[in-house]
Amino acid sequence: MDNYEIRIVKKGRHPVIIAVAHASDYAAVRRAQSLADQEDEVEVWRDLSCLYSTRTAETRTF
Repeated sequence: MDNYEIRIVKKGRHPVIIAVAHASDYAAVRRAQSLADQEDEVEVWRDLSCLYSTRTAETRTF
């Protein structure tokens, strides 16, 4: 199990940061997507690597 950090930024608010452990990158990204509303900005980090982001074009897809 790897440790991940999920960051969700609701429109006009401070980010919500959630620390979780998941078996795969895919599972962590799916969890982040399930926690966020469609207009929220979302990032998933494993260590210093951003695995998924709705903020940039460098989003890793699954």
